[in-house]
Amino acid sequence: MGKRFTETNKWDDPWYIDLPTDSKVFWQYLCDKCDNAGVIDISERHAKFLLNCEREIPELIDSLGNRIKKLENGKYFITSFVQFQFGQLRPESNLHKNVILLLEKHGLYELFFEGKLTLNEGLKKGTSKGKGNSKGKGEGKGKSKVKHLFKDSEYFDFVKFESKVIEDEKYACFDLTYYHESIKNWSEEGNKKINWIATAKNWMLKDYKENKAKIINNGQPSTSLSAEEYFATQDN
Repeated sequence: MGKRFTETNKWDDPWYIDLPTDSKVFWQYLCDKCDNAGVIDISERHAKFLLNCEREIPELIDSLGNRIKKLENGKYFITSFVQFQFGQLRPESNLHKNVILLLEKHGLYELFFEGKLTLNEGLKKGTSKGKGNSKGKGEGKGKSKVKHLFKDSEYFDFVKFESKVIEDEKYACFDLTYYHESIKNWSEEGNKKINWIATAKNWMLKDYKENKAKIINNGQPSTSLSAEEYFATQDN
């Protein structure tokens, strides 16, 4: 039997208080039935049978506003779920590894780790379909989300790249010179990405999971010190 945290303060939350009763029940259904990434494939027939509600499921979905978003694959994502259940995700945590893999599976990894998913606002402008009038390339504020070469990114500048990556201090242990150079070489082959910082972090996490990450040891790059060995020393 699975167990999850529940927000006891929801009974004082104006948003929850104002929901019709069937919407409250539907919200609890979603929070209980989704996977550990907050994603659920809603079967309207099954949900309507279990909940015994009068309103149609699409109407119940709409009643929840931006607390739930429809993904391109037709499934639905509870935007606050991961942050509420797990807090800050840590790749070295066995529990969090499963969540990270699910986020990757659902195509949510880059959005989540780059801060484009917030607790209550859901997907920010630019991460869902819609009209816009912004033009240009890059990951900067106000830029459109189009794939581009690394050399066209502001983070082609190593100083900016390093500064952005280590905003999340768990990436400070990685040899950023190595990963910056690797991404530069890979992009020179014609490979393009929307978000190069997220791409770099993905590479680091992938290498970490495969125990071949390039780690800084006492301020010096080390190709022999594995991620597992590094984090073991940090726990002592």
